[in-house]
Amino acid sequence: TNSNGGDVAFNWVAPATRRYRVSLLGSSYDSLLHVRRFASGSATDRCDQSPEIACNDDADGAQARVSFDATAGTAYLIIVDGAAGATGDFVVNIVAQ
Repeated sequence: TNSNGGDVAFNWVAPATRRYRVSLLGSSYDSLLHVRRFASGSATDRCDQSPEIACNDDADGAQARVSFDATAGTAYLIIVDGAAGATGDFVVNIVAQ
């Protein structure tokens, strides 16, 4: 649940080198989705300093969806946010394509 209007970030490690689709289909509010490569190190563990891989707003109605090529063993940040400060319950779906 995103109840404070801020974003929520998850660290996800790709299990295989292939294309993945990440969607927020089933979420209860107008969502935004960002995927960034996780940059480790004390100065770069922040979402805003990691290279962005994909970003979307409203691919599936009011829910976001992105596809990107991932490398096995690489960590990615999946960032869920609300459009115009929207909040609510969200569902993160990750599917290999």
